[in-house]
Amino acid sequence: MKTLNRYWPSVLLYLFLYLLFGAVVRLGLLWLVWDFYSPSIDGPVTWSGVSQSLMMGAVNDLAAGIYLLLPLIGVIVITPWLGRFALPTFTSVILLVVSLFLIIFGADLGTWFAFGVRLNRLFFHYLNFPYEVAVYLQEQLYLVYWIVALLVLLYWLYQWVTPFAKKLLEFVKPTNNQFVLANLMVIALLSLPWVVQFSVVTAHQDRLLTELSKNAFMNLTFVAWVNVTDWHRTYPELDEVELAQEAAKRAVALNNNAQSVTHPDLSHIKHVILIVEESFAGKNWWDPEKRDRYMPNLNALADEGVYFDNVYSTGTRTTRGLEAILHGYPPLPGIAVNQREGLEKLPSLPRQLWAEGFNSLFVYGGWPEFSKFSTYWKRIGYNKIFTRENFAKGLFETSWGVADENLFEKILLEMDAEVAQGKNIFLSTLTVSNHRPFDVPVGRIPYPNERKLEYAIAYADWALGEFFRHAKQKPWYSQTLFVITADHGPRIYGNSTIPVASYRVPVVFLAQGLGPRTHSSLGSIMDIPSTILDLLDVEDSEGFMGGTLFSATHGSALVEHDYHIGVVTQNDLHKTLTLVPPGAVAESWMLRDSMVDKKFPTDSDDAAALIGIFQSAHEAFYKEVVEAKADAK
Repeated sequence: MKTLNRYWPSVLLYLFLYLLFGAVVRLGLLWLVWDFYSPSIDGPVTWSGVSQSLMMGAVNDLAAGIYLLLPLIGVIVITPWLGRFALPTFTSVILLVVSLFLIIFGADLGTWFAFGVRLNRLFFHYLNFPYEVAVYLQEQLYLVYWIVALLVLLYWLYQWVTPFAKKLLEFVKPTNNQFVLANLMVIALLSLPWVVQFSVVTAHQDRLLTELSKNAFMNLTFVAWVNVTDWHRTYPELDEVELAQEAAKRAVALNNNAQSVTHPDLSHIKHVILIVEESFAGKNWWDPEKRDRYMPNLNALADEGVYFDNVYSTGTRTTRGLEAILHGYPPLPGIAVNQREGLEKLPSLPRQLWAEGFNSLFVYGGWPEFSKFSTYWKRIGYNKIFTRENFAKGLFETSWGVADENLFEKILLEMDAEVAQGKNIFLSTLTVSNHRPFDVPVGRIPYPNERKLEYAIAYADWALGEFFRHAKQKPWYSQTLFVITADHGPRIYGNSTIPVASYRVPVVFLAQGLGPRTHSSLGSIMDIPSTILDLLDVEDSEGFMGGTLFSATHGSALVEHDYHIGVVTQNDLHKTLTLVPPGAVAESWMLRDSMVDKKFPTDSDDAAALIGIFQSAHEAFYKEVVEAKADAK
């Protein structure tokens, strides 16, 4: 034990420096985004809140710092059996830990600046698509230079680490040290689930400060630890009696078809074109001045058709948007359900319309297998899929895909070809120009050709307007129902735990004989499938869990963010956000202009209804898993 005491000061110094580093990073991140986040409509960031965030962050950093030591301790424990390989093994582990730290730190900063959150489950998602991510990082951040810099740094560290490793190994030769360290490792590993669960507890009612308090390593450990098939490990369980009692509430909350507003006869409709515009929302739309400046074409289309001005997305990612728009399914916590095994069992809009005689196409200008899109669309019923590989060479494109104008030109060509064969068409598309890197063709819009969100959305709006200008000349235009929606907002803003202010999106339904009018009942983009079926007078045989946007009553909008589940509801006075964090109690917040206004006591029935909705959706998707666990008992 005396030899152990010789290097405790070094361990304590390491932990102190790690905690200091974490605090400096948090203050730096807060300073860099202060103008963007504060003062916010949710309330200004206070220094007492910053202090609380720093203290919680120190606890998370302490846990991360200890667990980062475990690989080194593990080598020390097995040192007596390594012989002459002890030194190179120990040196390699140190360099590996340093490399991991630098990569995670870089990814954490990138995630913060891109999405306003600390590193989360997106890290594992992007690891599945190394080629596409590498192309993007090379175009945007010159990835090769960063790799060379990392290798140079590691070579320099190797020169310093080798003598350090020699001295450290001399301290740990006695066998009793290995025994003590092995027991400490076992204790640390057994405590990991509890520590990980604690690390994601909401530290502050302000989302920004909660994000700042997190540690990337603990965040990633939580993501890896959570089993998305096991609902009850993370959320409270409702027994069968309670679940049955919530069935009626679920029907009222989600299925508004029985109270649908009468709409014009659309029996002349033979085709449906669903346009999912990347990030087509946010302050550029809800600010009237910016809307007129940057999005005049969508504004004009909203005046022509039925414009839904009180609709929310279910999350902040495109996969979440497609999960809602194509499947009408609640946003189960974690990754979108359409990215999980067994996605074929989801209700499917293309499969439903295929059964009604519609030929289903998806036209996309991006990588075919990024997020496994091409495979996914085939598995849910699209029988023709076009991706960037099906476009002519030499077109303007970025690392994310071909420009929107070329995407819409492709749609016009495919519609002409399909209609010429006498087919009814359901064509879906997902645009990419209003996505990083925000590069657009020169000369299309009266703004500089710069990587700027406002200019990219102005170009995307221009391309949308050009598509409709040409489409209106086509003989099939008068027989087509157009649906225009955003998949999610462009950025997360607002400081509420689930930032629903950034979830609000415009939705437009356009067809001959439909509109013009504005519809303001609360809704969700997961209501889009049922709304399309309602307009086509088609009976739902897939089991979509959304209602119709043409509801005469106040609806609801299910939302998810960072494993927090929630629902936005509305009465004659105000909107309410009820949410359930992982492993914690429900909260309810009054909303003002979609921003959190004040907290008030949660109605237990509302919380039970929320949990019941998500639990029933979870059990429906994982029916086989749930039944297998029941049989095992």
